[in-house]
Amino acid sequence: MKMMRGRGGVRGRGHGAWLMWWLGMLAAGTGCSRRDTGTAGAQLRMTTSELTPGTGFELVLERPVASFAEVGTTSAVPPLRVEPAVPGDFVWRSRRSGVFRPGAALPLGTTLEFRLREGLRDAEGRPVAG
Repeated sequence: MKMMRGRGGVRGRGHGAWLMWWLGMLAAGTGCSRRDTGTAGAQLRMTTSELTPGTGFELVLERPVASFAEVGTTSAVPPLRVEPAVPGDFVWRSRRSGVFRPGAALPLGTTLEFRLREGLRDAEGRPVAG
């Protein structure tokens, strides 16, 4: 998903398919509205109604990916990639969902692209397409 703070929209892309998620920017350009979109295999949504320094990004997958032991822990190998790189942590909330929380405020005027990690597989070893 691409994200532009200030003007623009948000788009998501996994390997093999685009995960489209458009967020309309507020007229003043101070944030974006919340909108949940995605494909049948994955959805990405903001954890707050407007983009703020505390906003996280929740990934919800159609099939379980994390093990039971990983639920509630920070993922050593996150299922999401952010370009350009943004420091932060991905914590699994369940076997098929988790939240990426940036470690710092997102830079203004920067387009961010969120993708599913290449080679991501579900708990049964099947490829996860985004």
